This record gives sequence, C-alpha cells and structure tokens, in this order.
Amino acid sequence: FLLVLVPSAPSHLPRRLAVRDTWGRPPPTTTPSSPPVTRTLFVLGVPPTPNSQRELLREWRLHGDLLQGDFGDSYSNLTLKTLLLLRWALTCCGGAPFVLKADDDTFVNPPAIATYLLSPSTPRRLYLGRVHWRVAPDRDPRSRHHVPARLYRDSAFPPYCSGTAYVLSRQAAAAVLAAAPRVPLVGPEDVWVGLCARRAGVAPRHSARFGGSARVPPERCCLGEVMFSAHRLRPHELRGLWGGPGGACGVVQRLLGVLRCRGLALWEWLWGG
Repeated sequence: FLLVLVPSAPSHLPRRLAVRDTWGRPPPTTTPSSPPVTRTLFVLGVPPTPNSQRELLREWRLHGDLLQGDFGDSYSNLTLKTLLLLRWALTCCGGAPFVLKADDDTFVNPPAIATYLLSPSTPRRLYLGRVHWRVAPDRDPRSRHHVPARLYRDSAFPPYCSGTAYVLSRQAAAAVLAAAPRVPLVGPEDVWVGLCARRAGVAPRHSARFGGSARVPPERCCLGEVMFSAHRLRPHELRGLWGGPGGACGVVQRLLGVLRCRGLALWEWLWGG
C-alpha cells in the first residue's frame, strides 16, 4: 500500500540500521484489522571505493533492501536518486498506490500516514507534505544548493514539499516522471520534484503533520501520535523513541496536537536543545 524509499549514502549504515530497527521494520503478518502494508527500501549510488561497494553488497545480501543506481553517490546527484526511485517504484512496484520519499535521518510514522491516505477524500494525483512557498533560488556558487540562473531564472520557486518526507500517489508519480524530461535537473531534489509537479499540473497539498526541516524533539507523544514525520534524529534517538516508555497522549496533548509539537521545536531552536 505504501512504498517507502529512503535515499541514503554508503557511509550511513548506522542510520539505515536504526531505520530497520524502528519505523522501517517489516510489519508483522496482517489481519483484517491491521493497518495497510508498507515496505521500506534504501536508495544509493556508487561509492567511491571498491571496498565500500563490497560492504554494500554484503549489506544487501543480509537485508535485501538496497536499490543502487549507476552514478556516483554524492549530494549533487540526489536528484538522480529521486529520479531512480520514482522510476523503480512505477516499474517494479507499480501495484503500490502510494510512494513515500524520506531522508535517512527522519522519523516516519507509516501507520499514521497509511491511515490518513485511506480517506475517501484523498485525490488520485496526490503530492502531500510540508509545503514551502516563495523560496528564492540560492545564487551563491559556493553553496551546495547553488542554482545558476541559466537553469532557473525566476526569483522564486513554485510551491513544493519539503524533501525530508513527502508522499506521491502512483498517478502523481507517473505525472512527475512524464514531465521530468522537460525539466532541468535543478537541485535541491525537492525543488526539482516541485518543478516537475507544476509542469504536470499537480499541486502540492500541505500538511502541518509533516515536520519539514524543523527539528521536533524526540518526544513520544508528538512523534508517536501527532506528527507524520520529523527530521534530524540521530540513530540512538530513533531507537530510544521507538522502544522507550509507553503511554498514550493525554486528552490535552492530543487536542493541542501539532501546535504543541511545534512549540517544542521552537523551544529547541531558541535554546539549542
């Protein structure tokens, strides 16, 4: 039902292990009352050394959840990774109605997202995440987010979903891929997806339950019951959150919901955690 594809770097084995141990763990055998089935795969490029490639092969034999593209693994090639994962999703897993792209340092709540996607009001061409509006291109050639004017001349990008975590329906992913040959490989990759979506006539849908680039502290109520995703969590934080003390949110916590989680994120930003 929900195919989760996670771009990762060859050196990020601790992050991949943490995801496998927590939210990316294969679900147990389903029952009629179980949430829809999800599957998580990691997407990588070619590492710089043969020894690193041998380590990836060993990891693949052990876990069977790596997808590798025939291009160098670098931040500048993240758009190629996204192109690869979308092509693979439609070609090799076309029965999945939804694809979720998430960073490897992101907490994701697949059952909550899947339940949300089951709503009858979910559009066929869905592009869902935390939407950024009126973001200006970075013209600094020293920045890894540099966008030269020859690739994109406008003063602001169209609305797009934060690349930390976003969902595309199968129909929306197909539309993005159909538009891709007419869109330059502008980075960052989430901007490129937004440009393809605009050309395809697919409008992004905003949900405040996606954390975006803000760091929501690893608090069990916020990340376990309120948020769909949260960025910049370290492996030990993911494991502690997943296996930490139980306890559901209280009534007030649930009513405040996203507002409370955003308040925690703002507090961390102001006081440095």
